[in-house]
Amino acid sequence: MPSIGAWIDTGCLVALFARDDPHHPSAVSFLESNQRLTLHSIWPVVTEAGFFLDTAGKIALAIRFTPDPSRPSVGH
Repeated sequence: MPSIGAWIDTGCLVALFARDDPHHPSAVSFLESNQRLTLHSIWPVVTEAGFFLDTAGKIALAIRFTPDPSRPSVGH
């Protein structure tokens, strides 16, 4: 079954990477129940999300968006 793509904005990224965000549980739950969903965004959104995150969130975001040969390329 093919994956389905969705574009996400700053609010979604912040909710995913900020554990203290009130929308964190629903954002994580949504992704867990839609595992075939491929997320897409643009670098300005990633940069803006980093502005709103604490240090732990920034690190998690940076790790996720750093190229890793063992997972599909980010941005492709």
